[in-house]
Amino acid sequence: MARMRLAERSDLPDEHQHLIAAFREPADLAPEYRHLMSGAERNVYAAFGRNPPALVAFREFAGSLWNDADLDPRTRELVILRVARELDSRYVWHQHGRIALSAGLPADDIRAVGANALERFDEGEAALLSYVRAYLIGAVDDDLHDRVSAHYDDGTLVAVGMLAGTYATIVRSMQALDVPIEEGFIGWDLANAPE
Repeated sequence: MARMRLAERSDLPDEHQHLIAAFREPADLAPEYRHLMSGAERNVYAAFGRNPPALVAFREFAGSLWNDADLDPRTRELVILRVARELDSRYVWHQHGRIALSAGLPADDIRAVGANALERFDEGEAALLSYVRAYLIGAVDDDLHDRVSAHYDDGTLVAVGMLAGTYATIVRSMQALDVPIEEGFIGWDLANAPE
């Protein structure tokens, strides 16, 4: 149970009521998001909807970051999953475990992020996942930056940092408000993943 009442559509001004559910019609969404965003209300948006201007700003910023930051779906989802696991966010892991599967990430790769088994990944992705963890705890040093920069350009690292920071904000906000998952947890090991 959330620590505050989640917003309902009627709590928001008419022009913003749609923000508790999908950005767009399902056909306009990237395939990996369609099963999550097909008009269903999401608790993350209902929680943030208690402050409609903040919800509007969040949806605009996050949507632009997801769509326009020039991260391929695999990199984007690895970053988000790493944030979710490092910050122990069942909610974000649950949503993005399913998104990652829909985006084509192998279940074993997702499980490896969940188990911190970086040896499964090539040198570049292992460096990226280490970078995300270090970013979250404020411990990116010159050596790690050089290792990840050998595989990713400056623009990608900017996008990775912004994405990790955005998801850290989402996670900490949701944890502070104790926002529940809409359905049963997928599991860190994907034991409850849809077929």
